Amino acid sequence: MIDGGGDNYAGKISFNGFVLKVQNRLIILCATCSHLGCTVTRASGANRFDCPCHGSQFNLLGEVIHGPAAAALSHFNWQQASNPNQIIVEGVALPGVG
Repeated sequence: MIDGGGDNYAGKISFNGFVLKVQNRLIILCATCSHLGCTVTRASGANRFDCPCHGSQFNLLGEVIHGPAAAALSHFNWQQASNPNQIIVEGVALPGVG
């Protein structure tokens, strides 16, 4: 991860994330809540992520909109692959790789 606080510190490896296009910008967020490390989910019918453990909520940019989380969701570093339909995401551990 390239940023974050709480349970999402820069350089930490994550095992889950979200790829979103928000305001014509590609955003790749960690699915780990910055509060205590639970996995957030995309709220059905809403433009936010919810933490099922303690009720934190994050907007689609990963910013906190309701605590107890104090830090935003972390972002992954990514780059365009040689194939225009693919991206390369750094910092994600994939099953069976490496």
